[in-house]
Amino acid sequence: MDLITSLAEGIGPRTAGSDEAARAADTVAEAFRELGLEPRFQEFELLGYDADEPLLEVEGERWDAGPCMYAHAFDGEGTIRRIGSSPTPVGEGSLPTFAVVDSQGAERARILTSPFSTGAIPFMSAHVHITTPPTAFVSRADAERLQDGMGVRLRVGGRFLPGRRERNVIADVPGTSDDHVVVCAHYDSVWRGPGAIDNASGVEGVRRVAETMRGRRLARGLRFVAFAAEEIKLTGSRYYVDEAKLR
Repeated sequence: MDLITSLAEGIGPRTAGSDEAARAADTVAEAFRELGLEPRFQEFELLGYDADEPLLEVEGERWDAGPCMYAHAFDGEGTIRRIGSSPTPVGEGSLPTFAVVDSQGAERARILTSPFSTGAIPFMSAHVHITTPPTAFVSRADAERLQDGMGVRLRVGGRFLPGRRERNVIADVPGTSDDHVVVCAHYDSVWRGPGAIDNASGVEGVRRVAETMRGRRLARGLRFVAFAAEEIKLTGSRYYVDEAKLR
């Protein structure tokens, strides 16, 4: 089984908590079974989120914008004010951050710069889920065009979906000691993204390591994990670590 094709093309976008993410977990588990391993699921509950297509107009011109996952809603007008920047996770430079302020100077929403591509990709803010202000993402090129005082109209929104469940997929090749090495990647993807290199290719890499190492006599065991909900602040892997510490 080629998990890049199976996940990115066969299933496509698979945001955390969605039916597509559930299919992805089953697909990864079946790939482990094909290798003669015995996969298991580590289940957890999470708050899901279904984003709307954002609307951003700057000085009357429609700009491309990506939604910020778990952002609160906003529909209104204001002016641009640059409020700071953050280091880019890839390459050099920094990512400017802007506020949308009303006529009294109060911050109503934010516009962030997409960190990982030239487009206005969807992502999350630095805030935790419950404190994320109304936010949209723009490309780096468009962020350079934004200037203090520009007039903007912004509409962002989405639905918080309680009671969703997710599953980390785990399979083991035992060793002769109690120690083990974790080989891992995540199988969920961003909003509307097929996730071929983010991160179906990583999950396929995990599968290939498992294929190579199965049946070998190992001093340390190998634990192969496909994590869920990575795109919402590493939720699946954080859950795995928290449970490991607890147990």
